[in-house]
Amino acid sequence: KEKLIAKRDNAQVSLGKAREKMFKDFGASANGYFIQPLIRDAMQMISQLDLTGKDIPAMHAKTIDYLLKRGECICGEKLIAGDDHYQHLVNLLQFIPPQSIGVSVGNFNSEASTKLSHATDLYASIVETSSLVEGIDASISGYDSDISEIETQLAGYTGVGHLQRELSLCQKTSRENEEKINNLTAENGRLEWQKGQYESQIQSLALADEQKSPKERLETSLLILQKIRLSRDSGGVAIIAGLTYCFRLLRTYHTLYAGGKSPTDAQLRAAGLGSKKSIARYSKAARIWGPGTTASVLSLLAYTDMAIREGGTLMEDTRLIMMVYAIVVKNGLYPSVYED
Repeated sequence: KEKLIAKRDNAQVSLGKAREKMFKDFGASANGYFIQPLIRDAMQMISQLDLTGKDIPAMHAKTIDYLLKRGECICGEKLIAGDDHYQHLVNLLQFIPPQSIGVSVGNFNSEASTKLSHATDLYASIVETSSLVEGIDASISGYDSDISEIETQLAGYTGVGHLQRELSLCQKTSRENEEKINNLTAENGRLEWQKGQYESQIQSLALADEQKSPKERLETSLLILQKIRLSRDSGGVAIIAGLTYCFRLLRTYHTLYAGGKSPTDAQLRAAGLGSKKSIARYSKAARIWGPGTTASVLSLLAYTDMAIREGGTLMEDTRLIMMVYAIVVKNGLYPSVYED
């Protein structure tokens, strides 16, 4: 049964391609096919006209205009307005397209013959593709009939009827699980994007701009904190965890560069500082928070985390603001009062 279903599915794909080809061929050549009688009548009428000597082969008025403008014939003769050679070319304009109908008629006959040839090809192509479509349709009907007969036979046997029902149930469950997997994959992609945005904001909060004054850095940091708090999954504990990761990485940076050392690329990658952008950001942060200050900030983060977990969400915003103030202005020392 499964083999028949696979064959039927493949046949349906082939059927779709055959129909698509037929419609494509028809769309490309239908115009020429339906105007065949008009083309033949026009060619018959033109064949009765005597156009001998009324045109110059393979010449056009644009060719003459080009030579006159250039001032030199293709044979090398100079063309000067008013002389015999110049006037002779001007007179030729009466015998070549667009004035001369002879060349235009020749072009029409050539194009008309091409259209008639394509129209004949269209008919042969449609007949061939239609035959193919009919054959595939018959094959699909045969597969459907065989599948239906097998299902009827299985349902009639008491020994395998329950197996058929279980198979149907499993197939249904499989489809439902596949849909859930697709939904979870889409949700995972959305969460990964949000994670990237969140991590970027945490880094901006932790790694301040050294060119700004402490007051300016505090204002910027509080705005970033507010933005993070308004987003999803922005609990105080999660924010502190992100800041702790950044300052631990800053502590590692101090260790790697302590005493004027120059760490290797492998050491930087192992420490999570593989990109030039990260090194540049932590280099700026290191000039604001030295090794001792970084240790104080990490202690402050641990203290605030414990306080929020014990006190709940009632004072969470206040503790987070005090924590940011202490990091930016007081170098990690928790203040008893704010200082302007």
